[in-house]
Amino acid sequence: MSESKLMVYRCKSCGAALQIGANPTSSVVVCNACGTQNRIENIVKNDEIRKKQDINSGVPLTADPAHLHQILVQALASSTNMPLDVFDEVEVLSESHVCVPGYCFEVTGNMGYTVDVGNERTREHTSVSSDRITVTEKKEIEYTTTNGQAFDSKPLFVSGSKEMSNVVTALYHNHDTGALVDVEDLSFPEDVYTCNPDMPQTTAFNQYVRPTMEKLLQQKALQSLQNSIYRNFTPGGCMVSRDETHRVFLGIYQITYRYKGKEYYMYVTGDGRAFYYEDLPNDTSRVTKAKALQDELNAVKDISWLSYVAGIGLFILLLVLTHNFLVSLIIGAVVLFGLKFFLGRKPAADRKAIQARIDAFNREPEEARQRFMSSGRRLKGIYSSI
Repeated sequence: MSESKLMVYRCKSCGAALQIGANPTSSVVVCNACGTQNRIENIVKNDEIRKKQDINSGVPLTADPAHLHQILVQALASSTNMPLDVFDEVEVLSESHVCVPGYCFEVTGNMGYTVDVGNERTREHTSVSSDRITVTEKKEIEYTTTNGQAFDSKPLFVSGSKEMSNVVTALYHNHDTGALVDVEDLSFPEDVYTCNPDMPQTTAFNQYVRPTMEKLLQQKALQSLQNSIYRNFTPGGCMVSRDETHRVFLGIYQITYRYKGKEYYMYVTGDGRAFYYEDLPNDTSRVTKAKALQDELNAVKDISWLSYVAGIGLFILLLVLTHNFLVSLIIGAVVLFGLKFFLGRKPAADRKAIQARIDAFNREPEEARQRFMSSGRRLKGIYSSI
């Protein structure tokens, strides 16, 4: 997946961050640090896009800083390769407010398919020898080719801006339409960055909605067959129709933080229900340790199979020597189960001990998160005083 970042505007002369005022009407921004006039062509007013795109609803930015801080901490601990010092070293640099023009497509889809469905049958087989006729029963699977249809309808959100298409798909694609606020009650903070609406409706539908529905319909078809015996599933043509299309504004928080000199980005829906990131701080030494533990677990050999060799071998030997089937069977069975217990006990204990170490290793990030949150501490940076 390609990387998506909200552009941070800096002065072309001194490099200072430009302060963009509320609803800028000019594409020229004066640097507060050195006075240089900077031309930024893609600054547009939120209200202008709202009117031009006929926005009728959206998701405003309503999550509070404490909730955003909690989500960031949760995200940092979501990888087992999290550096264990991450909560001490991360510094939150900024919280940017983004408004993305988008579409809410209410769609209906149907897909035909063919599949061979099996039915288990019991058949009698007759064999004739010189002195008798033998009748045996055998279970067989008979396959019949059938046609089926899968249907579904649902709303899907898609970005109307190319620069945020991946982020919107990850955050909002299956978002609840109940979270939408009517345009009359929809407002954004004065420092909001409104993305350029450069994704045509047809492009958005063909690139994001149609593939999603095709995949969903195929999944539904396979789910309908999960209790059947089948083979040769072949999806047919897929029809996806737009019932309604709504123009929406989708609020997104972009949180920028730094860990040991590298900047990272996390995105959160305006209502704080979902988050998305493309990269996280990663401790390569933990990657190495995790692999070493798994290799150690895989190296433990189960040699209890030798008990079967010994038990069966002893049974055959005693049977040859004593011609006593029952005695040979009892002694062979005792040897088999005794050796199986003895030979399997140590490998089983070793595997259990190594697995316990793996489980403890995987729990470390979450345990670090819980300690951090219970201590009442905050990440360094803009959330340190919440």
